Amino acid sequence: NAPFITSLASTYGQATDYFGVTHSSEANYIAATSGDTWWNNDDNGWAAGNEFPHTNVVDELEAAHIPWAAYMQGMPAAGYLPDTWPSSSNALYVSKHNPFILYNDVRLNPARRDQIKPYTDMAADLNGPDAPRYVWISPDECSNMHGGIYTAVAGYPDTPCPYNDTAGDANDESLKAKADAFVKGAVGTIMHSRAWTGNSVIFVVGDETDYDGSQPSDNYYASTAGCCDS
Repeated sequence: NAPFITSLASTYGQATDYFGVTHSSEANYIAATSGDTWWNNDDNGWAAGNEFPHTNVVDELEAAHIPWAAYMQGMPAAGYLPDTWPSSSNALYVSKHNPFILYNDVRLNPARRDQIKPYTDMAADLNGPDAPRYVWISPDECSNMHGGIYTAVAGYPDTPCPYNDTAGDANDESLKAKADAFVKGAVGTIMHSRAWTGNSVIFVVGDETDYDGSQPSDNYYASTAGCCDS
């Protein structure tokens, strides 16, 4: 139920030797932006003490004078600091999927912090005169195949999105379709923008498989084949 993502895999390159590095999600996001998990294996966010005083991709980009931006679907405002939105019990945006706000030298620097923006800002930025050359995008919990949002959030037609109980059930297929629609919209926005050039590239990545309760020795995941350290 993800025909667009499937078409990307068949039309362009598919990185079959790409793996997540661990579980849970936050550690993969940190590894992807600083080259290490720093011994983190939880999703606790800044409020629970997950702050990272480490050199990261923002430091390298700015040292090379390369403009950057990160776009978070569901984040209500640029530089937003709380770990969730709109609430902890109905968390459409979660900081565990926003690695930039967890680095001390980004979070505590207003100029850097303001480069972490709502996803709705991306189209205008990519068509503006000073488009970022490095862009990170995180979908919200309804558009990343995660789910768990049971109350509709105004302005977000992908809500609600309950968890699935078994792979292939109605909720599971709905989550796949919503993720597929998000990726299709994001790829289209990028490739039809002024910033898209002949030497541009888009990476679509994921870090986990279905959680189905079938494999107690493997933390109840259907398979850990895509995760080399779990």
